[in-house]
Amino acid sequence: MQINYMAEFEAAGLLSRPELTQEEFRKELLQFQELICNMVFGDDGAHRVDEVIVYLEKTAREKGVDRDPDFRKGVQALRRINKEIAISMAGKNGEERVARTLEYISRSNYKFRNIYISDGELETELDNVILTEAGFIILEVKNVKTDITISESGRILYGNEECYHDTSICEKMENKRALLRHELETELNAKGLSIPIRIDSFIVFSAPKGVYVRVTDLCQKEKYCFRGKLPFIIDDYYGEGAYTDAEMDSLNAVMEEMKTHQKRFLLNLDFNELRKNIATALTICLGKPEMVSKEEIVTEKVVNPETSIIPVARTRNLHTRKGHSYLRVASALAGSVASFAIVVTGLLISELAYRKA
Repeated sequence: MQINYMAEFEAAGLLSRPELTQEEFRKELLQFQELICNMVFGDDGAHRVDEVIVYLEKTAREKGVDRDPDFRKGVQALRRINKEIAISMAGKNGEERVARTLEYISRSNYKFRNIYISDGELETELDNVILTEAGFIILEVKNVKTDITISESGRILYGNEECYHDTSICEKMENKRALLRHELETELNAKGLSIPIRIDSFIVFSAPKGVYVRVTDLCQKEKYCFRGKLPFIIDDYYGEGAYTDAEMDSLNAVMEEMKTHQKRFLLNLDFNELRKNIATALTICLGKPEMVSKEEIVTEKVVNPETSIIPVARTRNLHTRKGHSYLRVASALAGSVASFAIVVTGLLISELAYRKA
């Protein structure tokens, strides 16, 4: 009985809501990857979508369906899912690297956390807000692997040419500072407190270990730094004034009451269409999924321009190939031994005949 792949996707209900938070999006992407890998390989999440793509393309070539338009649409849908996973996980890794770096701050009396703010019209999520005696510091984390250019209009260009966002980073940071100020002043007024609000901000470029990035700032309106400099910047940060211990306690209480990880965004892809395309490709290529053993997956490195160098699978039946090689060698040896035996036997018979004569 052929499996109904689309029914499996619908039953899982993944990536079916129009709006998700970043945390929800990452979680459902990884669950979707696990579901697809289970359909193809029958495993418990040991494989990835890029390995599924390689296996499906190989199988499709063997069956002569690799040029089927519906199959190609399914492969393109899988590639899009794989790219979304790479981008989402890269952002998360960048934020986690910054969080680990903040553990090295030696300043004693400071607090930091993620904060979600909305004034009813605008909303924003602050990756990290740090409270010090000198004021608040907003950290806007940008995960990077290539050189960066901040254009005169404030747009961040990755690799000095590609821009992921149309919004000026200057405008974005100005909105974040304004929303945080409004939220703090509203909460303090509600508590009958009058504390001056001082807010600063930094764009933090977070690169993987061993990756060195250059920044060309043509805008020069926003402060920026690299992740490794953060502990020194925070430890040495002093503003125009200093909060008292009582004011710090009040400000920290207000910050702790703010929401976190609440900002939702509209999905920019038609995931229902992607699911249909993937289900169709699986049906064309596999019909009923075959179980593939892990021994049949050989990992190689290929360059993917969208996600840099990542490991992908190449499916080969190594044991069968080795077995065929051994049989060829054994056959050749057996032939040689037989020929040698015939020659020796002929010589012995000739010798006996000569002696009798």
